[in-house]
Amino acid sequence: VLVLAGVNGTDYALRGVLTNAGTVQLVSGNLQLNSGCSTGYGQLINLPGGLVDLQADVSIDRYCSGYELLVNQGTVRKSGGTGTSPINVAFKNAGLVDAQTGVLYFASSFAEAGGGFSVRINDATSWGQMLFSNALTFGGPFTVTSSAGYIPTAGNQFQVLSFASSSGGFTAYYGLHLGGRLKFAPRLNPKDFSLEVGTYPVDASPTL
Repeated sequence: VLVLAGVNGTDYALRGVLTNAGTVQLVSGNLQLNSGCSTGYGQLINLPGGLVDLQADVSIDRYCSGYELLVNQGTVRKSGGTGTSPINVAFKNAGLVDAQTGVLYFASSFAEAGGGFSVRINDATSWGQMLFSNALTFGGPFTVTSSAGYIPTAGNQFQVLSFASSSGGFTAYYGLHLGGRLKFAPRLNPKDFSLEVGTYPVDASPTL
């Protein structure tokens, strides 16, 4: 386990290439991928099974626009903090992006390479969200979970993804069935993706 626990608001530079097959915990202070404006440096490669866990409202920053890169083949998760965690480097997603609380804000380019998205609904006023500054191409699965003990009510709506525009579609949905007659209904709008809580018809069997 690699833990970054520094001074909040301060960047801590990674100047080479970090290949992670374990766990990177960002507890306090920001991780800066620093290429020195040279190709092939300032990269974080998160391998399958690897976890990059943002445990507070911390960020992953860049030094020289267009050079720094985060390649995700494992899981990048925001598990703590109710504010925003900016990802200011180019991001290539072939794994899972998991927003359990607060907002993951992808302020630079985001390339979808078959990876998935997951969000957690904590209660009626708190849930994980993702914000993309550029156009988003869907291509992998989408998963929603709920905090233990929380059951939303019919009519509740949760905007979980926001983007400039979108194309494509999710390959599969997981976690839409809430038990009883309740379900999450996906709603793709021009600039956001939301979940609306609905109900199955009486005596209908879930097909999700």
